[in-house]
Amino acid sequence: MEQEPAVSSNGEPVAAPKPNKRTLVVEALSLGITMPRKVSEWMLATHGVEITPAHVSTLKGNLKNESAGKPRGKPGRKPRSKTDPAVTPLEPSPEPPKSSRLSLADLDTLVDLARKVGGVAKLHSFLDSVKRVR
Repeated sequence: MEQEPAVSSNGEPVAAPKPNKRTLVVEALSLGITMPRKVSEWMLATHGVEITPAHVSTLKGNLKNESAGKPRGKPGRKPRSKTDPAVTPLEPSPEPPKSSRLSLADLDTLVDLARKVGGVAKLHSFLDSVKRVR
């Protein structure tokens, strides 16, 4: 018994729809063709459907994930966290208390001390030593 070709409402023959690539990959896998390049060649030879081996590989991975029951990721970007440093505005540094400000007399004392120890660099090294001891 031969099948008659499909005919449209105006009497013209209608071409059969091309099979789904995913379905063809499943069919190839069921036939034992597992290498993406071989699946691609088989689809072109038997069904005239062109597909890249990379696309076959992607479809195989999707099928594997579906059969393993892995959930798909949620689409879209994840919202930024509220503690993200790129989002938090910089706060102005607090002013030092008035007691920590140096007067002109304090600066004169520092200059005298620097002269006494042999220069600003030496005074700086002495202060670093004091800082390490504390």
